[in-house]
Amino acid sequence: MINRETLRRGSAFKLLALGALVLAALFGYLKMNAAAAAMQTASQDVAACRTLVAEITELQDLPQFAALEADRPQTIRESVEQATKTARLPAASLIRIQPQPPFRLGNSEYRLWPTRLELNAVTLQQVTSFAHALADEQRGLTVRDLRLWTPTSESTAGSGETWSAEITLTQVTFSPKSR
Repeated sequence: MINRETLRRGSAFKLLALGALVLAALFGYLKMNAAAAAMQTASQDVAACRTLVAEITELQDLPQFAALEADRPQTIRESVEQATKTARLPAASLIRIQPQPPFRLGNSEYRLWPTRLELNAVTLQQVTSFAHALADEQRGLTVRDLRLWTPTSESTAGSGETWSAEITLTQVTFSPKSR
């Protein structure tokens, strides 16, 4: 026969085992909740990082400098003439100064005001000096495009040292869309 003492010990052991199981389940539940909260925080951090990466990527495409308003065509012409003197270009080498219609840079707050310049019978050194003299960060002026080809006129075609060039001088202005 089983005595009462053995039954009590068995019941106490079962109760103790049940308590241990309840504590283990409670500990597991709390640990799972902490992991779920950490996962939620990590998910929010990843979303915030993705938003910041998108903003940085968008900002990288924007101009580094811009003017608040566009220069008048006469001011651009004077800048081109001054750059011509700085680069020691012959007066006849500047063939054309042609302002182009402005356009918005993507969906940004910036507008580009391009001016097409055409040069003939110039050396590479003169072209680079000219382009360098045109750039002016404070006024938002930059040389955006430069295209070179050999000149077609008979007097300069044989030398091989002179080039014709098309330069797009661009002025970048800050122009909020609400304007």
